[in-house]
Amino acid sequence: HDLIDSDIKDYPADFNQNERKDKKHRFEISKLVDYLSFWIESTHALVLWLDNDMTGENICYQIRKLLDRNRTSYRRDNVIRARFSSLAPHDIMTWFENLSEKPDLARSQAADARQEIDLRVGLAFTTTLTHQLGKHFKKHKEKFFRISYGPCQFPAFWFCHERYLEIEKFESYDYW
Repeated sequence: HDLIDSDIKDYPADFNQNERKDKKHRFEISKLVDYLSFWIESTHALVLWLDNDMTGENICYQIRKLLDRNRTSYRRDNVIRARFSSLAPHDIMTWFENLSEKPDLARSQAADARQEIDLRVGLAFTTTLTHQLGKHFKKHKEKFFRISYGPCQFPAFWFCHERYLEIEKFESYDYW
């Protein structure tokens, strides 16, 4: 989810259990912004060394958005993206010697779209699963009961289901 826009007020009240944690997160982000603002105003460029994926691009744009909101005086052209997938000294030096790329807005927007889809699908399926399967677990109703769904959980459910079937089909036999 976005570093800045981590507001949770759009969700039902029972999802908003992390208000104190969210305030701590916002405080930590503000310290990061102050730190970056201090250094970027006195340097030639801000080089962001992040993973070479859509999420890395997205973090670049979030940092720029944070700096803009803080009214930090810097030249946007001086935010440079180092793309790397290896920590081998040779690879790092190659990237360092060729620093010129700007963050890729299209990849950042793709990451935003993926996160939004994951969030909406996860929220919809979590609500549906909780209501539908909750009927079968009435003794747990007095406790906070939620069955969570996320795109990464689907393959994990498949492995669990396959293992369950293996166990169910298993027929014991004398080994010795």
